[in-house]
Amino acid sequence: MRWPPPTGAVIVVSSIGGFKATFGNPAYAASKAGAVNLVRALAIAWAGEGIRVNGNRPQTWSIPR
Repeated sequence: MRWPPPTGAVIVVSSIGGFKATFGNPAYAASKAGAVNLVRALAIAWAGEGIRVNGNRPQTWSIPR
């Protein structure tokens, strides 16, 4: 164990395209899916080191009027 223990946070911005592909943009969907899985893998790998890894997936919402 290192002293002082490492701490920190990593934030990765993804998209709804990482979970649901859209027609005509396969490269975008693949890159966003890669970002989502990178967050998952790093969170598991660095959990014991005290480093948080979070993913943000901004999206739009339809509000009924």
